[in-house]
Amino acid sequence: MKTVGIISEYNPFHNGHKYQIEKVKEELNADNVVCIMSGNYTQRGELSIIDKYKKSEFAVKNGADVVIELPFVYACSTAEIFSSSAVSILNSLGIIDYLCFGMEDSEKLEDITAVCKFLLTESEEYKIKLKEYLKLGYSYISSRENAVKDILNIDTSFMSSPNNILAMEYIKELIKLKSNIKPYPIKRTAAYKSTDSSNKFLSAFGIREKILSGEDISNFVPSNSYNFYSTLNRANSQVIENYFSTIKNIILSMESEELYKYADMEIGLNNRIYNNIFESKDIEDLLNRVATKRYTKNRIRRILIHILTNYTKDELNKYKMHTPKFIKVLGFNSNGRELLKQIKNNDIKIFNNYNKDINKLNEPDKEIIKKNIKADNIYNVNHDKFNLDFYKMAFYKDK
Repeated sequence: MKTVGIISEYNPFHNGHKYQIEKVKEELNADNVVCIMSGNYTQRGELSIIDKYKKSEFAVKNGADVVIELPFVYACSTAEIFSSSAVSILNSLGIIDYLCFGMEDSEKLEDITAVCKFLLTESEEYKIKLKEYLKLGYSYISSRENAVKDILNIDTSFMSSPNNILAMEYIKELIKLKSNIKPYPIKRTAAYKSTDSSNKFLSAFGIREKILSGEDISNFVPSNSYNFYSTLNRANSQVIENYFSTIKNIILSMESEELYKYADMEIGLNNRIYNNIFESKDIEDLLNRVATKRYTKNRIRRILIHILTNYTKDELNKYKMHTPKFIKVLGFNSNGRELLKQIKNNDIKIFNNYNKDINKLNEPDKEIIKKNIKADNIYNVNHDKFNLDFYKMAFYKDK
């Protein structure tokens, strides 16, 4: 029996995601697909436009056999932490044969793997080059690409594509873990942030923009989810812009130096955010004022989420080296039920209900769950839905 793992965000679940699941099952003759999915917050510092339970329901209805949640402490983080934690959790399950992911340059897997192995050596020459570019004001991603290009004298343009960046982190973690899981890239069907409506595989970004603008998205999402999406608009969708006043109030209640405690923050950036919050009218205005080639908008959005949820450097440093010994199941089908039995046999706790399962966990895992619940309560504050993990059960589809 073959089982494929997919690391996902499904913000929202669309035709391209359904295509990916169907394609891996067909090409790899796979029996099962296990998705590890960010919950109510995403890696690029966005709130998920629909909540984690609804996302998992659509994934299961369209081919996923199990959907498990990537905890908040990892999901809304750097590409490196997001990717390494997701891969390490999938690896710990002991049932995954392949890791499937979308890439802009799937045909360059061999070159990308070679670069990943080089990066893991962390040679002195590389460290020096990296520091040189960082001092020139380049972002970490751009500095890394330039350093590799200088040393290896190869075309490194693939290193700056958003999904290639994540793919590299997946591959690096598989190498570090000496995992038996094999990488299996699939060519992306739409460019990141593509708004080309002639492509039935419109990007998640493009679909979100249409939802927020009240446009029809029937051509871009599975038919069994369209009725739900058609009820969404800017007022009832979850977007970070809706939380700007709260974020601004939190920042204004502090001194600039206090902002340094938040995850992803560094000295200097805290002052830029604080000094620009007074005149900023909304999130995009603040991003435009603060962002530089060193401080990307994605990073700043993540920091704003960390401010909103009170996620600190100390917490990040505590959890980023920790692999949870539990999984929170958000959705599954009859095939998935059998898979979950295998996972449980590998000493992984299946977390379904807070009241029933919290005392089964070790202390770090309890803290991760509690942080998840607090972040989810903030996400749901405008909808008066709180502590859902105390009682809401995973979606189940009987084949």
